[in-house]
Amino acid sequence: MMEIPSRIKTYLYTILQFPLQKISAQVATQSKDGPHLRTMKLVDIHVNGELVFLTNLITQKWKDLSLNQKMVVLIFDQAASVQILCKGKVFLDTVVSQSEKVNHYWGNVRLSVKKVFYENPALIDSTNAPSNFGVITLIPAYWEILEVNSKDYASSLKLGYVLGKNGWTENEYQVKS
Repeated sequence: MMEIPSRIKTYLYTILQFPLQKISAQVATQSKDGPHLRTMKLVDIHVNGELVFLTNLITQKWKDLSLNQKMVVLIFDQAASVQILCKGKVFLDTVVSQSEKVNHYWGNVRLSVKKVFYENPALIDSTNAPSNFGVITLIPAYWEILEVNSKDYASSLKLGYVLGKNGWTENEYQVKS
């Protein structure tokens, strides 16, 4: 997989200051009943742009992604006047499929959050993830960035990045209201 497009990288790491600043993202999945949208905390970004989220295996999002491994993520930062969209395929990991990876992320989860994974909070294992803890990794196939010009929306910059065999191809789009 190719490294994340430089403009996206600049926004995520320099302007939005990830991981020093937390990023909440709107995450969309598809169920048999239609789209399902929720807010999730972005916990990691790999050098190639893979986005990592954590969840409970009993959630609707895990059920949706088990049936349809496609996901869309939207990050909006009003202060920076930027919207970043990412689409791609997901990989779902549990302690059964990828115990080292899952336990790594489990080790970074706050105790107050770990409690929701246990019926009896006294049984929390801070090192080994429980069987109902999952890691969602989004493998980007498309990025889009909208740099909003608040004084003249029509002159805002909208760029799309499509992953091909030779890397990311950048396309500029006209902003329409």
